[in-house]
Amino acid sequence: MSEENSKIICCNEELERPLSANILSGTCSYFTRKNPALDRKNQDSIGIFANDENAILIVADGIGGHRMGDEASKIAVSTIIKSCAKEKSFDLRTVYEAIIVANKNIRALNVGAGSTLCVGFIEKNQLTFLSTGDSIGVHFSGLGNKKTQTVDQSSAGLAKLSHLFDDKDVLSKEGGNQLIFALGDEQIQLSVTGPVEMNQRDQILLSSDGLTANLNQTDISQVITTGPVNERVIQLVEKSAAAMESKSGHPDDLSIILLSLGRTDSTEDLEVRETKA
Repeated sequence: MSEENSKIICCNEELERPLSANILSGTCSYFTRKNPALDRKNQDSIGIFANDENAILIVADGIGGHRMGDEASKIAVSTIIKSCAKEKSFDLRTVYEAIIVANKNIRALNVGAGSTLCVGFIEKNQLTFLSTGDSIGVHFSGLGNKKTQTVDQSSAGLAKLSHLFDDKDVLSKEGGNQLIFALGDEQIQLSVTGPVEMNQRDQILLSSDGLTANLNQTDISQVITTGPVNERVIQLVEKSAAAMESKSGHPDDLSIILLSLGRTDSTEDLEVRETKA
């Protein structure tokens, strides 16, 4: 297997530090851990799969107020990654059909479980996001300028989209994390963003709302522009942790995937890494 073939399934885990893989001639760093304020397991799951031409990046955040949120996020990531990995080549239709199956599997739990989902699908230098809920995907230039972003399907996200409120307004109000849509609903409301062309040195960020509820986009873009990719994610984790501990912070599970194109500074041996809860 070449270094371009990587499969990572990391469900409900506690990583001590970001790990990384070299995919698509770039470096992909990832991290996940539980809410520091609650005595329960991590409800988030992340997944990465890449072959020589295509890649999918996934962040899923189990809905904490529902039963088996951790299992819902695990089902979402595992179903999509395994469906794509068993194909000799996979495309956007493969990903979409896998999301449909994942939704059915979550509903089959019959406990009202749910999960947000953000998938970044890369094919022939084109990026498409598929998302539901408030886990987000952002396409940045190498200088940290936003090129495109998914729709945050929460009350806070839709408030910002209306341009009636800014980040500061939303982060200071209660109830901003109320989800409008998620996996586990009877009917999936998927937001499709793209396809958009990627350039060398572009960066793709996916995260659960543990990041975006505590750092605004200016904070994030300033961090991800310089240094080794793992160090960028470390800074995001540290800044988020500090914000969560503040009086106005929002403690939550935190998951991050950052793909930086045109870099191969991974130090991890990740020909294949598959971890399970």
